[in-house]
Amino acid sequence: MKPLVVFFTREGSTRILAQAAAEKLQCATRELVDTKERKSMPSAAFSALLRWKAKLQNPDFSTEGFDLLVLMTPIWASNLPPAMNTFLAKASLQGKNVVLVGVGAGNANPNALEKFQGVAKKKGANVVAALDCLGIQLMKETASEQEDALKERGTKLGETILEKAGTEK
Repeated sequence: MKPLVVFFTREGSTRILAQAAAEKLQCATRELVDTKERKSMPSAAFSALLRWKAKLQNPDFSTEGFDLLVLMTPIWASNLPPAMNTFLAKASLQGKNVVLVGVGAGNANPNALEKFQGVAKKKGANVVAALDCLGIQLMKETASEQEDALKERGTKLGETILEKAGTEK
């Protein structure tokens, strides 16, 4: 199995989770960097509600050579952020095994994961799993304050991904 973890982060928590999961999966990560700094959460949420796309810094939409894609993103107002919308629109997911991970301030967001799955399946992905992962609560804590807890969650997430993908490392 050759996985790749593709992720977007605004505050840094998804990066910590993705790096820990990738370490467990023994694979590389690819960060999606939005060229537009979305400074306030209300404006970020608005862009997600409208399902806008983003211009990405040094975009790499290649999925060739990977047989498992792990797509990790924060959930904004029960929707995907523009950076992940762009990746989903431009990357080839046809026939790819994909694990989707929604990172949020709460433990579960089934509506957002359902939308995420719908988009991935329309692109021809074989969605192996759609998982929720607890990130940070904005205005109450920062990613750096919760780094150890996020790393632990990311490692457990990697273990879950290995189980769902039907392989052990």
